[in-house]
Amino acid sequence: MRSILVSLSSLISASFFVNMSNAAITTMIGIFVAEAGGEQSDVALIASCYFVGFLAGCLLGPRHIHRIGYPRSFTAAAAVLTIAIVALDVSDTPLVWAGLRMMMGFAVAVTTAVTDAWINDKTPNNQRGRVIAIYGMVLGVASVLSQMAFFFLDAGSNGFVLMFAIAMNCAVVLVALTSAAPPEVAAPPASLFTDLGSVSKAALLSAHFRPASHAPDISLSCRST
Repeated sequence: MRSILVSLSSLISASFFVNMSNAAITTMIGIFVAEAGGEQSDVALIASCYFVGFLAGCLLGPRHIHRIGYPRSFTAAAAVLTIAIVALDVSDTPLVWAGLRMMMGFAVAVTTAVTDAWINDKTPNNQRGRVIAIYGMVLGVASVLSQMAFFFLDAGSNGFVLMFAIAMNCAVVLVALTSAAPPEVAAPPASLFTDLGSVSKAALLSAHFRPASHAPDISLSCRST
């Protein structure tokens, strides 16, 4: 168990940085809109665009991974996330923020697909449940720490948002240094929804209801900011 976690530590740590940065930027969107004098509808639009991008990443990401492989797919997606975070910090228009969050949604879907598949492939069947549980806890801790940053640091300072762009680049370094060989690249299924529904209808329903319940929470952040 320990040797498995050590071999996967770079991938799990990379996912930690991606999840922490994305969670922090999700919170920052409400602050950005409030400071710009925007309305709750602006936050709702930006949140919706993020999930549109995430859906597009889920549909198109497997073909992208099949074409260039797992390491380069992660690197490209993390680079897009870094660019989007910096652009969010220097722009002040809700429509621009919506477009950038759509880009981030796509890129997060790709990074998630890469790390999840990579970890799943390199974990033995008899240890997979434990490893995935630890992986999930690490992602949860990342989300918690991202919000704690708003208590201990000044979210209005010039370097606050850029700190999470740096964290995204740390994820790239960790993936580049991992000792775990990437999985074999398999051809993506012809119909993603049909294949998923035949394997697990519960997973398909969960994939729908999770963003459906999460997006309204994001849109309410503008009211409480």
